[in-house]
Amino acid sequence: MAERNNAQWPEPTGGDMYRLLFEGAHDAILLTAVDGPVLRANAAACRIFGMSEAEICAAGRTGLVDLSDPRLADLLAMRERTGRAEGALTFFRKGGIPFEAELWSSVFESDEGESQTWMVIRDVSERVRMEDEVRRINAYLAAQAEASPDGIMVFDQRGAVVTHNRRFLRIWSLDSATVAAGCAAIAEKMLAIAGGSAEARQVVSCDPVLDLVTVTGEVSLPGGTRVLCHSTPLWVGATHMGRVWYHRDVTELRKAEAEARTTAAILAAQFEASPEALVVTGPDGRVVTYNRRSLEMSGLTEADMVASPEVRRARLAALTTDPAGASTLFDEESLHPEQDHHVEVVLADGRVIEQHVRPLELPQGRGVAWFYRDITEQKRLIEAVRAGERRLRDVLNAAIDGIIGISVTGVIETANPAAEQIFGYGAGELIGLDVAALMPAPYAAVHARDVERYVRTGEAHIIGKSRDLTGLRKDGTTFPLELAVNETGEAEDVRFVGIVRDITARKRAEEALVAAQKAESLGVLAGGIAHQLNNLLMGIMGNAGFVAMEALPGSPAGEALRDIEE
Repeated sequence: MAERNNAQWPEPTGGDMYRLLFEGAHDAILLTAVDGPVLRANAAACRIFGMSEAEICAAGRTGLVDLSDPRLADLLAMRERTGRAEGALTFFRKGGIPFEAELWSSVFESDEGESQTWMVIRDVSERVRMEDEVRRINAYLAAQAEASPDGIMVFDQRGAVVTHNRRFLRIWSLDSATVAAGCAAIAEKMLAIAGGSAEARQVVSCDPVLDLVTVTGEVSLPGGTRVLCHSTPLWVGATHMGRVWYHRDVTELRKAEAEARTTAAILAAQFEASPEALVVTGPDGRVVTYNRRSLEMSGLTEADMVASPEVRRARLAALTTDPAGASTLFDEESLHPEQDHHVEVVLADGRVIEQHVRPLELPQGRGVAWFYRDITEQKRLIEAVRAGERRLRDVLNAAIDGIIGISVTGVIETANPAAEQIFGYGAGELIGLDVAALMPAPYAAVHARDVERYVRTGEAHIIGKSRDLTGLRKDGTTFPLELAVNETGEAEDVRFVGIVRDITARKRAEEALVAAQKAESLGVLAGGIAHQLNNLLMGIMGNAGFVAMEALPGSPAGEALRDIEE
C-alpha cells in the first residue's frame, strides 16, 4: 500500500548538510511573490502558524508578519540592497497570536522569469529562556571584544616605538610611560601580565635575534584571554628597519570554534538519536550518510546502505506488503529528485512508515534527504478514536431520550433521531436552529437568561439539574417534557448537552391517578356518613318499638309508631 503527494518547488539554496537536515525537518518554508502573496507553504509552516496551506496563502505575508515590528523595515532594506535578509521578526499564528521567529529570506528568479522569495521561518518562541541566556552571554562577549580588539606596535632597530594604536594598549593595559620606555619595558610588562610563561617568552621578546625571523604563537592571559601574537621583521627594500608586532585577541574566536565543535557534535548526536530515520543520498543516488534509526525502522542492513541505488530501492520495496507498487513509487522518486515527495508504505510486519523526500544541495551537487517516521501507533490511535466516535454515534442514535448538543450562543449543533422525533422534525432539520425554537416564548426567554448568567458568573440555576418544561413541536403544538442540561467542553470552548424526554404519557397517568384517588376518597366519605346514619336510625327504631308496645291497639299513635319501625 502506498500513496504519494508530489509538489513542484523551485530549487533550494545550498548549505551545511546537517543544518539543512535539522532545519528542513522542522522550520517553516514559504515561497512568496516579491510583492507579498504567499504561493506555497510546507507542512512545518502549517504546524507553526496553525493554519492550512490555503489559509496561509490567503493571509499573505501581510497577514502573517507583525507590520508594527520596527525590525521589519531594516530587513526589507537589507533584502532590497542585497537580495537577502536574515534576522528576528514577530509573526502571527492563527487567531492573531504573536510569536518570535528567526527569518532567512532570499530573492531569486523563477523559471518563468518572475522574482520570487524564499522565506525560512524558525519558531523560537519555546526558546525564550535560552535566548535570554544567549543574549546575556553575547552581551558579555561583545563587551569583552570591545575591550580587547586587535593591536599593532612598530619598533625601530633600537627597540624604540615608532607607532602604535590604542587597541594594542588596551589589550596589554599599557600606559604612555611604558610605551615611551621602549621594547624592553613593554616586553617586561607583557610578560608580567602573562605570568612569565614559556609560550609568552617565545613571542614576546626584544632579543635582536628575533628581529630577522617571524614568530607566531598564542599567549594565555589571566581571565582566560587568548592573544595571538605575530612578530615579523620590517623591511624596506633590502634595508631592515625594525620589527612589527601584530597582536590579536582570539578569545572569542577560540570560544566560537569550541562552540562550533560542540554544535556540530550536538547536531551529529541529534542526527543519530533522532526518532526519525534520516538518510542522505548524493547526486549519484548512493547513500552519503544515515542514522541507526533508518536501519531499525526500514529493516535494511549496512550492506544495503552501501549498495547501488537500484539494489537498495529493490531491497526496501521487498520489505513492504506491496513490493511492485512500492518499487514503482521509489523509482519515480529517484527520477524526480528536484521535487518533494510524501508517501506511506506498509511493511510486511504491519508497521506503517511515512516517508518524506526533499531535494538537498550538497557540496558535490544535488542530493536527496529521506525522512522516515513510524506512524503505526498514530494510525492505530486515529482508528481507535474513529471507532469510539462510531460507538458513541450508535449509542446516541439508539437512545430513546432526545439528546441535543448546544453551543454557548444557543445554536443546536447535534441532535439524535429521538430528539428529532420528539419535536417533530426531519433528519438534520434541528441543526443550526436556535434552541429557543423548541420552547414556547416564556420558557425560551427564561432558559436563555439562565444560560447567559451561568456562562457569565458560573452560578447554576438549570445546569446539572432536571426540571419539567413545556416543549414546542415543529407543527406548533406543545407538550410536557423533562429537561436536563449539563456543561461539556473546555473553558475556552463551552458546550451544553440537553437531554429531553416527552412526559405526556406520564402526565396523563399522574392525572388519572389523582382522579382515582379523589373517587376513592369520596367513597370512603359516603360509607362513613351511612354508618353514622344507621346508628341514629337504630336508636330511633328501638325507642319507637318500646313506645308502640305501650300505645292502645288501633290508636293513631300506635299506627304511626309501627310505620316508623317499618
